[in-house]
Amino acid sequence: MKYSKCLLLFLVSILAMVVSVGCGASEPNDTETPDPTVEVAVQPSETAVQPTETSVPPTETPIPPTDTAVPPTPEPTDTPEPPTPTPEPTPEPTNTPGPTPVWAAGLIGNWHKPELELGDVTFFEQFTRIDDDGKLYVSDTLGDLIYEHDAGLATAIYWFEGDIFVIKDARIFEGGCGLETIGRYQISIVPNESMDIDFIDDECGARGSVLTGIWNWRSP
Repeated sequence: MKYSKCLLLFLVSILAMVVSVGCGASEPNDTETPDPTVEVAVQPSETAVQPTETSVPPTETPIPPTDTAVPPTPEPTDTPEPPTPTPEPTPEPTNTPGPTPVWAAGLIGNWHKPELELGDVTFFEQFTRIDDDGKLYVSDTLGDLIYEHDAGLATAIYWFEGDIFVIKDARIFEGGCGLETIGRYQISIVPNESMDIDFIDDECGARGSVLTGIWNWRSP
């Protein structure tokens, strides 16, 4: 009995569903299908399309930084200055007798220098004898000159350095120059006529005064 009621209720439910579906299918469709022959007027749109005024900003292309590095300024180099040429030193006199020049043969003999006045200075008369053995005699009189020569009392000794006439005292005497003081002179000679002695270097002024000047030839 219990099962019969359940089956009955189940059948009633199915029937109700069938009726409901059938009713839905027979209802007319409220949606009207438009007639294709009827022209549908299209209303113009009152909304005007506004032109786009959006301005495109100019493209500013940034200039890329230059990667080229400026080379550093080279530091000045200390260029060495060319060496200053060293002047050749003047050779010191050797005080060593050299070969006698050929022209020196004309010096041998007696010479006379007359008294000479130059302004306030008076050069007294002098006599000299030059021998070929390197000895020289000087006196203010011819008699004294002969005596000193015969006595071997030479006033000075001489030699040559090239063409330079070099002289120093041979003995110590009053008014002398000393044994170590050396004088240098240049001589120009006209054989058997005259001899011109020019001063070059001599710390003994008295000797320079006696020797420098023009001497006249006398017979030996």
